[in-house]
Amino acid sequence: MLMKRLLVLGFATLLLLGIHSFNTAAPRIPYAAAKTADSVYICYSNTSYAYHSSPNCRGLNRCTHKIIKVSLKDATDKYRKRACKLCE
Repeated sequence: MLMKRLLVLGFATLLLLGIHSFNTAAPRIPYAAAKTADSVYICYSNTSYAYHSSPNCRGLNRCTHKIIKVSLKDATDKYRKRACKLCE
């Protein structure tokens, strides 16, 4: 009986540790890489004001429009966006 409980406890612990370490989020782009990146992400909306180095940036959480990938030059010149203060 004790052995059965230990096996169940051990299995449950391994299961929980496995689930906890499983991360499905895409990795963030480090700041240095973002500075040299050719493309950035913007919320395609008239009220958005920043471009982001990663589609996972916290600054894009409230975007209710389409998130598009554009060149850094287009983001600043064509869409008139500035760098995000959260992911810059």
